Amino acid sequence: MEIDLLPQKAIHLVEARFGSQEGSHDWNHMLRVMHGADQIARLSEADRTRTAWIALMHDWEDRKLLPDPRNTLEVLHEFVEKEEAAVIAEEVGRISFSKGLVPYTLEGRVVSDADRLDAIGAIGIARCFAFGGSRERALWDGVSASSLTSLGHFWEKLLKLNETLYTDAARDFSRRRQKFLHEFLLEFSREWFEFLPRKELAGNFDGDFS
Repeated sequence: MEIDLLPQKAIHLVEARFGSQEGSHDWNHMLRVMHGADQIARLSEADRTRTAWIALMHDWEDRKLLPDPRNTLEVLHEFVEKEEAAVIAEEVGRISFSKGLVPYTLEGRVVSDADRLDAIGAIGIARCFAFGGSRERALWDGVSASSLTSLGHFWEKLLKLNETLYTDAARDFSRRRQKFLHEFLLEFSREWFEFLPRKELAGNFDGDFS
């Protein structure tokens, strides 16, 4: 198991940081990304130890979470040789979808894929609404693809993730999840408009319910 590749002290440190986070970025998310990344690493012949470190630390500096006085590199220096720590920290900084950066290493791309897989499919949908709820966002406004609503986040990000995957293994894992995203959107639209009057969608709406 990939978690056995890392020092228990490091694992407990990250678990303590994310154990009290809301459901979209909690410790279970970290575990899913770590396990998923390890499976993809095995299939992609990536270095499993480096992959595990990047996966463990991938959300440490996420701006959506409470700040920690130490940055990723400072934490890694306690556990990893200096040059390898620099590589891992650099890759951690290139995982986020919103930054639009491409990881330099295969291991960074593997973790990016695992993180994005956790944002699509049934779990991705649950995380989307969990995060929206924690920020008091409406489910949807009935007219737009705005990210100010939870459903709008589908068009802003979730539906695009499938096209940003780097590895063949991740693309294989994503097919069922991507299909479920579209099925959910279609059912959501049916139920939303079943009892509410259909409003004219905003002029800049580029979403698709099919």
